[in-house]
Amino acid sequence: MKVLILVSCFHLFLLSSCQTNNSVNDVEEEIVFHHNEKTPKFKGGLDSLNSWLKRELVYPNSIVGDTNKREVLVRFFVDSTGRITDAFIEKSSDNRECDNEALRTVKSMPKWEEGTLGSYFNLPIIFQGN
Repeated sequence: MKVLILVSCFHLFLLSSCQTNNSVNDVEEEIVFHHNEKTPKFKGGLDSLNSWLKRELVYPNSIVGDTNKREVLVRFFVDSTGRITDAFIEKSSDNRECDNEALRTVKSMPKWEEGTLGSYFNLPIIFQGN
Protein backbone atom coordinates (compact mmCIF):
# COMPACT_ATOMS: atom_id res chain seq x y z
CA MET A 1 0.00 0.00 0.00
CA LYS A 2 1.20 3.42 -0.85
CA VAL A 3 -0.05 6.85 0.07
CA LEU A 4 1.00 9.69 -2.19
CA ILE A 5 0.86 13.17 -0.77
CA LEU A 6 1.09 16.26 -2.87
CA VAL A 7 1.14 19.68 -1.39
CA SER A 8 0.20 22.83 -3.16
CA CYS A 9 -0.01 26.06 -1.30
CA PHE A 10 -1.76 29.28 -2.10
CA HIS A 11 0.23 32.32 -1.12
CA LEU A 12 -1.05 35.82 -1.06
CA PHE A 13 1.30 38.59 -2.03
CA LEU A 14 0.09 42.10 -1.60
CA LEU A 15 1.08 45.12 -3.59
CA SER A 16 -0.85 48.29 -2.97
CA SER A 17 -0.49 51.64 -4.58
CA CYS A 18 -2.24 54.91 -4.34
CA GLN A 19 -1.90 58.24 -6.03
CA THR A 20 -2.40 61.61 -4.45
CA ASN A 21 -2.67 64.97 -6.13
CA ASN A 22 -1.08 68.07 -4.68
CA SER A 23 -3.41 70.78 -5.98
CA VAL A 24 -1.16 73.61 -4.83
CA ASN A 25 1.84 72.64 -6.97
CA ASP A 26 0.05 70.44 -9.52
CA VAL A 27 2.58 67.73 -8.72
CA GLU A 28 1.48 64.11 -8.96
CA GLU A 29 3.06 61.91 -6.34
CA GLU A 30 2.91 58.13 -6.45
CA ILE A 31 3.30 56.14 -3.27
CA VAL A 32 3.85 52.41 -3.52
CA PHE A 33 3.55 50.18 -0.50
CA HIS A 34 5.32 46.83 -0.56
CA HIS A 35 4.10 44.38 2.01
CA ASN A 36 6.55 41.71 3.02
CA GLU A 37 3.91 39.36 4.31
CA LYS A 38 4.99 35.94 5.51
CA THR A 39 2.56 33.05 5.33
CA PRO A 40 2.65 30.28 7.93
CA LYS A 41 4.57 27.15 6.98
CA PHE A 42 4.93 23.63 8.30
CA LYS A 43 8.00 23.34 10.55
CA GLY A 44 10.80 21.95 8.40
CA GLY A 45 9.06 22.71 5.11
CA LEU A 46 7.32 20.47 2.58
CA ASP A 47 9.62 17.48 3.09
CA SER A 48 8.82 17.47 6.80
CA LEU A 49 5.11 17.82 6.06
CA ASN A 50 5.22 14.83 3.70
CA SER A 51 7.12 12.75 6.26
CA TRP A 52 4.69 13.68 9.02
CA LEU A 53 1.68 12.81 6.84
CA LYS A 54 3.14 9.43 5.86
CA ARG A 55 3.63 8.59 9.56
CA GLU A 56 0.23 9.81 10.73
CA LEU A 57 -2.10 8.78 7.91
CA VAL A 58 -3.83 5.43 8.52
CA TYR A 59 -4.74 3.47 5.41
CA PRO A 60 -8.46 2.48 5.62
CA ASN A 61 -9.08 -1.28 5.89
CA SER A 62 -11.96 -1.07 3.43
CA ILE A 63 -9.57 -0.42 0.53
CA VAL A 64 -6.76 -2.85 1.38
CA GLY A 65 -5.94 -4.75 -1.81
CA ASP A 66 -7.97 -2.35 -3.93
CA THR A 67 -5.93 -1.01 -6.84
CA ASN A 68 -8.19 1.99 -7.48
CA LYS A 69 -6.64 5.39 -6.93
CA ARG A 70 -8.61 7.61 -4.55
CA GLU A 71 -7.80 11.30 -4.20
CA VAL A 72 -9.08 13.50 -1.40
CA LEU A 73 -8.54 17.25 -1.58
CA VAL A 74 -8.57 18.85 1.87
CA ARG A 75 -8.74 22.63 2.14
CA PHE A 76 -7.80 24.31 5.41
CA PHE A 77 -6.82 27.64 6.87
CA VAL A 78 -3.65 28.26 8.87
CA ASP A 79 -4.01 31.43 10.93
CA SER A 80 -1.12 33.79 11.63
CA THR A 81 -0.32 31.93 14.86
CA GLY A 82 0.10 28.64 12.95
CA ARG A 83 -3.14 27.04 14.14
CA ILE A 84 -5.12 24.86 11.68
CA THR A 85 -8.77 25.89 11.34
CA ASP A 86 -11.67 25.48 8.93
CA ALA A 87 -10.52 22.15 7.47
CA PHE A 88 -13.01 20.56 5.09
CA ILE A 89 -13.18 18.18 2.12
CA GLU A 90 -12.95 20.27 -1.05
CA LYS A 91 -13.09 17.20 -3.32
CA SER A 92 -14.23 13.79 -2.14
CA SER A 93 -12.61 10.48 -3.09
CA ASP A 94 -16.09 8.90 -3.09
CA ASN A 95 -14.92 6.73 -0.19
CA ARG A 96 -16.08 7.97 3.18
CA GLU A 97 -13.26 6.26 5.10
CA CYS A 98 -10.57 7.86 2.92
CA ASP A 99 -12.23 11.26 3.22
CA ASN A 100 -12.59 10.95 7.01
CA GLU A 101 -8.99 9.80 7.45
CA ALA A 102 -7.60 12.62 5.31
CA LEU A 103 -9.65 15.19 7.24
CA ARG A 104 -8.74 13.67 10.63
CA THR A 105 -5.05 13.76 9.76
CA VAL A 106 -5.11 17.40 8.62
CA LYS A 107 -7.01 18.47 11.74
CA SER A 108 -4.42 16.74 13.93
CA MET A 109 -1.45 18.56 12.38
CA PRO A 110 0.91 20.23 14.82
CA LYS A 111 1.04 23.99 14.96
CA TRP A 112 2.79 25.54 11.94
CA GLU A 113 5.44 28.25 12.09
CA GLU A 114 3.81 31.63 12.53
CA GLY A 115 3.35 34.13 9.72
CA THR A 116 2.28 37.73 9.46
CA LEU A 117 -1.01 36.67 7.89
CA GLY A 118 -3.06 33.50 7.62
CA SER A 119 -3.48 31.51 4.42
CA TYR A 120 -5.66 28.83 2.89
CA PHE A 121 -3.96 25.66 1.72
CA ASN A 122 -5.10 22.77 -0.46
CA LEU A 123 -3.68 19.37 0.34
CA PRO A 124 -4.33 16.52 -2.11
CA ILE A 125 -3.96 13.09 -0.51
CA ILE A 126 -3.97 10.08 -2.81
CA PHE A 127 -4.74 6.61 -1.48
CA GLN A 128 -3.52 3.90 -3.85
CA GLY A 129 -2.88 0.20 -3.26
CA ASN A 130 0.09 -1.69 -4.68
